[in-house]
Amino acid sequence: MFVDGQYYYCRLPLVRSISFPTTSIDQFFVVGALLPWRNLEEVCCNDTIVKCLAKFCKRIHSLTLFGRISSPTASLIAENFPALKRLVISSCVLSVNALPTILDGQKKLEYLDTSHCFCVDEKHLYKKQVRAKEWKEEIYVKAAKNIKIHLQCARENCPPCSHLYR
Repeated sequence: MFVDGQYYYCRLPLVRSISFPTTSIDQFFVVGALLPWRNLEEVCCNDTIVKCLAKFCKRIHSLTLFGRISSPTASLIAENFPALKRLVISSCVLSVNALPTILDGQKKLEYLDTSHCFCVDEKHLYKKQVRAKEWKEEIYVKAAKNIKIHLQCARENCPPCSHLYR
């Protein structure tokens, strides 16, 4: 049985927080669900869903992402979520320029969780086995300006992450 986004909206019109599963979701379902839910405030999703959120949902103040974050996705995050105060990208794979791009555009960000995430060159973003690049010092400087809480691991000295830096 196929159920579209309108089905859920009719039953849950006041939803403010939603978590999309990690499995692939039909793009039409997502658009159908998000059109009426323009007042979403907290979302957990992957980069595919972010593209839809950027078009329809401008009130999001808490965004949790999983998977890979490319430079174009980072630009969407930087430019399309004016109320964003909390960003969790723990355990994500980022393109080298993704986090600086997000921080340049998100001046109201108060909470950032980058624990266990690492950056790679854009061309290696979708490869299975990659070697993590060192984080640029400018990332920490930008994060320190406005962000009140920045959670991060010890990167190359973190037991779950250290193998990525060898």
